[in-house]
Amino acid sequence: QSLINKEAKKYETKSQRNQFLFKMLKFGPVKETKKKKKEILANIAQSEINELAKQLLPVEDLVIVVAGDKNKISQELESLNWGSVSIIENNFQSQPS
Repeated sequence: QSLINKEAKKYETKSQRNQFLFKMLKFGPVKETKKKKKEILANIAQSEINELAKQLLPVEDLVIVVAGDKNKISQELESLNWGSVSIIENNFQSQPS
């Protein structure tokens, strides 16, 4: 149990500690969880990642924020056919300190 307390104390707020302890109850001890994650990452194929992304991250539900020169990138963004592109102008001038 001292390992649990040692790991839990790395989190600053009670809420963060509670989340850590909940994850530990759900997924197992930290070292085992890290080991499982490494195994998954070492053995997963790109095609599996793409399929999971399609299932779990539907593009129509995402808001994608891009910052840059609109004259250089707006046409390319439109060509992706991800939906409408909204341009928010930055009219702020930097002030000397």
